[in-house]
Amino acid sequence: TTYKWYCENATDNDVLLGALSGPGYVYPSKMRGVDAYAKLYDFYTRRAGLKYGVIMDLPDSRAEQKEVFSQFLNSNSYQEGLFFIDYSNYAKWKGDAYLIDGKPVVSLSYILWEGQMTPEEMIQKLAASPTDPSSPESYSVIMLHLWSYNPDEIVEAFSDLPENVELVRPDLFLKMIKETL
Repeated sequence: TTYKWYCENATDNDVLLGALSGPGYVYPSKMRGVDAYAKLYDFYTRRAGLKYGVIMDLPDSRAEQKEVFSQFLNSNSYQEGLFFIDYSNYAKWKGDAYLIDGKPVVSLSYILWEGQMTPEEMIQKLAASPTDPSSPESYSVIMLHLWSYNPDEIVEAFSDLPENVELVRPDLFLKMIKETL
């Protein structure tokens, strides 16, 4: 019922992601049968119309991460890209991005979580980031911890961004990363 309401009330600026819940907490690198899980994930994301997902995992290396997500995306024809969160340190991979068969996989760059970073500190980090649009290092994925800051605080903090910072929807972000890589 809730999902149906969001779909019926979505605007052209709204993008729904298959985020962390249930299957998002699977840790593909630690499981057997990634292909079987990916096919199930494919079925449900296709049924829900979610072309972009968020997966949490705990790989031991970037090579393992790429191998697992390659298996995952090769068995999942519907997904057009993934955001990746490392369980041990959500932003451990610092915005690492790569393509798997033309599909972008991007890790978190920063997490805006009370006690770790304030909205003002986030704005300063973004303002100091590289600005070359042809470089993947110029793009940042930020996870907002919903219980740390209320929406009004986030809107206020991000309402006066520096000129070199642009907020984009997740689908456009992944398309930009794909074109950059």
